[in-house]
Amino acid sequence: MLIKDILFALNNGKSEGDLAKELGMSLTVFKNKLRNAAIELDDVNKKWNYYGSDEEKSLDRDITKTVKVLGVDRAFVDRHKQSVAKVDNAETKDSKYELFKDYINMNNQELLAKKTFTLTEEIYDTIKGVSKKNSMKINVLINLLLERGLHFYNVPIEGKTANKGKEIRSDEK
Repeated sequence: MLIKDILFALNNGKSEGDLAKELGMSLTVFKNKLRNAAIELDDVNKKWNYYGSDEEKSLDRDITKTVKVLGVDRAFVDRHKQSVAKVDNAETKDSKYELFKDYINMNNQELLAKKTFTLTEEIYDTIKGVSKKNSMKINVLINLLLERGLHFYNVPIEGKTANKGKEIRSDEK
């Protein structure tokens, strides 16, 4: 079956799963072959499109055979891989979510006592930007970032908070 026939079938109601099953391949292999042929679903129009620069050359290939990325499709496929890597960076998404969850659970009362230390201007501006962007109090965010940093380097923190039982350093006793 030619890739152009697959594109036609997809745009006329056949599902990726059904087509993959008909062709005797896994859904993952099927999707990879479509991606290598510079074919992607346009989420807005809900239509499958070819995004390369030589439709005839790319779509007149047999999908049951190996579908390598053609030079005429390379720009789209490479750009797609880069954008997917950025979007699918789950570690970044999860770390931001975890930071926010930890921020919400911080005990603000412990941070009311004034404790002074100096940051470089660049670090301060960065933290201030993050706190404004995420509607967080800067002192709570700094405390949380320091706590995470110490935990990362396995540095024990002295003292305990009343609420969470987490250890924190307190200069005022």
